[in-house]
Amino acid sequence: MIPAAHALIYSLQRCQKFQPGDRLGIFSFKKDRGYWLEKLDDADGCFSLEVFGFMAQKIRCPYSQLRTVLKPVIAREFPRSNKLHVKFIPAEAQLALAL
Repeated sequence: MIPAAHALIYSLQRCQKFQPGDRLGIFSFKKDRGYWLEKLDDADGCFSLEVFGFMAQKIRCPYSQLRTVLKPVIAREFPRSNKLHVKFIPAEAQLALAL
C-alpha cells in the first residue's frame, strides 16, 4: 500500500522502468476504483491507461503526457482515499496466465 498523495509520483517512477507488456494497477481500499497502466509494444513508448470506478475510460498516450493525463484521473478516482493498493504484473507472468 502507498499513500494516495504519492500515487502520481510512484506511477511515473515505476513506468520509467517498464518493459513492453508490464502492467501496474493502483486501486482504492475497497478495490472498486482504480486504474491499470500498461506499456505497449510500440516503438514510440506509448502507455495504455485503463480507468475504472467513477468513470470508465481507456486512454493511450506517450510517457511525456502521462503526468497530465494521470493527475485528474487520480483526483477523480481517489477523492477521499488515504492509502492505495498497488499491484504489478510483469509481462512474463501475463504470458504464463494466458497459457
